[in-house]
Formats: sequence, C-alpha cells, structure tokens
Amino acid sequence: AGNQRGTYPTADANKSELNVDPNVITVAALGSDGRFADYSSYGANVFVTAPSSSTGMFAIATTDRSTFDRGYNLDPEDADPFLADVADGDVTSTFGGTSSAAPLVSGIMALGVEANPALDVRMAKHLLVRTSRIVDAGAPSWIVNTAGHAFSEDYGFGLVDAAAFTQAATEVVSLSPLATVASPVIQVGSRFTRSQPTLTATYTVPDTAASAPLESVRVRLNVGNLQTNLRVYRNGSGSGRGAISGDLEAFVTSPSGTRHQLFSDDRFLVGTDSQRDRYGVPGARPRATLAWTFTSNAYWGESAAGTWTIEVMNKVAPSQLVGRTGTWRNVSFEFDTGSIEFGAARVAASIEPSREGRAREPASTAPVGVSSWLAAYGLTADSRTIEGGGPRARRGRA
Repeated sequence: AGNQRGTYPTADANKSELNVDPNVITVAALGSDGRFADYSSYGANVFVTAPSSSTGMFAIATTDRSTFDRGYNLDPEDADPFLADVADGDVTSTFGGTSSAAPLVSGIMALGVEANPALDVRMAKHLLVRTSRIVDAGAPSWIVNTAGHAFSEDYGFGLVDAAAFTQAATEVVSLSPLATVASPVIQVGSRFTRSQPTLTATYTVPDTAASAPLESVRVRLNVGNLQTNLRVYRNGSGSGRGAISGDLEAFVTSPSGTRHQLFSDDRFLVGTDSQRDRYGVPGARPRATLAWTFTSNAYWGESAAGTWTIEVMNKVAPSQLVGRTGTWRNVSFEFDTGSIEFGAARVAASIEPSREGRAREPASTAPVGVSSWLAAYGLTADSRTIEGGGPRARRGRA
C-alpha cells in the first residue's frame, strides 16, 4: 500500500498508479500491537493486511545480506536487539514497512498455488475476502457492506491467514469468467463554488447488465481548471487563490446504500502545499487537470444493479473557492463482477486451518489467527466486535 501515512504528499494509496491496477493486491502493514502500522497507507483499494513493524514496536525477523559488510547489519558494534548472538550478521529482527508485509502475502500466494495450481489474482482475491481476519475491530474505518463483508480502508478485508487461505484454495470448484459492466462517460460540467462545494453525479446499472456479484469498482474522474500557480494558491487574495487536486475528496454510495470514501483530500498532511498534488509522483507540481482512475473494494459481493452516486467535495475554505477552483468535467464507472464456488477439499491442506473470525462474519470477535502472532510478543488480540452496516464515519482529520 505504501509507507506514507501522515507525513507524505498523500497518505491515500488510491493515488498510486500501481496500487489501483486491478491485477495488484494492495497490502497494508500491521504493527505488533494489533493495529495498522503508523506509516501504513490507507485507501479504498487496500485489500489485505500482513504483519510488519511500527514505531516503537517489534519488527520482522528475517535473513539479511551475508556478513556485517552489507544489509541491515552494516555495523557490528550496533548489535541487533534480539539476534545479537546469531553469527555473521546474516539475520536481522529489524525489517519492516510494507516492503515486509507485501512479500509475506506473496509467500502465502505461493502456498495457494501449491494447493491449487489454477490460482490467479482474481481467485486469490476471492479467497482473501473469504479467509482474512478482522483486527482492531473497534476502529472507525470498519464497515460491513450489504453482502455481509467487513471492509476497512486501513486493513482491507483484514489480516491474512495462511492456513485458512491455503485450505480454501483446495476447496475451489470454479471461478466464473470476469464480467465488467462499464458506464458511458457521464458529463457533469459543474464548477466548485462557495455555494456549491460538493457536486454529485449518478449512474444506473440496468438489472439485466449485472447478474453476478460485485468484485472491485473503478471510477474514472476528470476535474479541470485547477490552480497551477503555487504562489497565488499559498499567498494570493481570497479573490483568486483557487484549489488544487489535493483539496478534493469523494464518496461513492452503492445502490444498496453502502457509502464509502473513494479517496481523501490531503489537506491534513504535514508538508507544503506543493505536496498536495501527488497522484503517482511524490512532490509533483499542481496540475490543471486531475484525470485519474480510483479503485474501491468496499462493495465486494453486493449487486451492481441500481443507481450509484458519487459525491466530490472541494475542501478548501469557502473564501478560497473563487478563481481556478476546479470544474468537474465527467466521470465513468467500471464494475467487475464474478463469483466463486466451493466444495469439498480435493486434497488435504499442508497446514492446519483455523476457521474463526472470518471477515464475512461481521459479528465475530478478533480471531485466533492474530492472537497467535501477537502472543509471541506477550500481547492479546482486540476482542471488540464490529457494529455492522452503517455508512463509513469520517475519521478525525482537519
């Protein structure tokens, strides 16, 4: 997902081109306290979470580049806090970041391929939705959609469970072909103003066009006439300061009523105004037009049929909503749909599965899977339950 939460050009993983690719599984990082790592990027495109480091917490033990001449153990006088007695500096206990979380998930994908050679990215995503485990159940970012799946912009569908994932891979009977329902380009042509800082558009998917349940939703947004002059944006008078792409945020509501943030504004981040226009390039200068495709997994399993609503908000101060404030030109949607069928396992899984606390069971407590990991650190899993179903609450960002 990225390591940009809080202090980077944007903490939203949905503004990274790689992370919005439908063939990518976007992974967040979990600290040893059972909550998202303090650097872990969030977003509607985050799919799953894996253990890693966090400031002041335990990190990941792994092999290092051989000897003390390279890798994490460059200085033999700066001993590893837990593995100082291991010879030759070939291991470290200080690895972390999403650079640690993502390879862990990759290894679990390899176990899945071993269990089921037909495993591909789509099948893996279905299995992760089915087997990932709720962590930090009291976090306000958790929602439960109308298909019964718990989802969080911080954790995706939850903590990856290698045992349950591998077992489920042996039970797959079939995966339907991917069917994508694409909207036309919907013309909006409205400008953000003091009296109209929020703009709305809708699209109705016909009942006959979407017979299978939803997988991911992609939204292509085009907003033009944004401010490009940083001097004016920072210091100009209220009559012409305008807005840049980092001032925008959006929410999407499904036909069944699940409302979730598609992307966040960047106004709460530490940094200069020039850093509020990342969209794939850290520190990029403001652009006149935002043309970007966002991905959301929050509606997985729901029906695409019916009316979808997208709200785009300009979060600058009302006094600044003059001049080059942005004109929402158009929007389009793509709805990926498909289903998976399970039966009895064809072969026995090579590791013992644990079935408790799946994300598809919204009332379940924090699962045994995370407990066993945290137990190594003398901690316990969060036992709070998720209160199901309502619209996602806005987190406390200024």
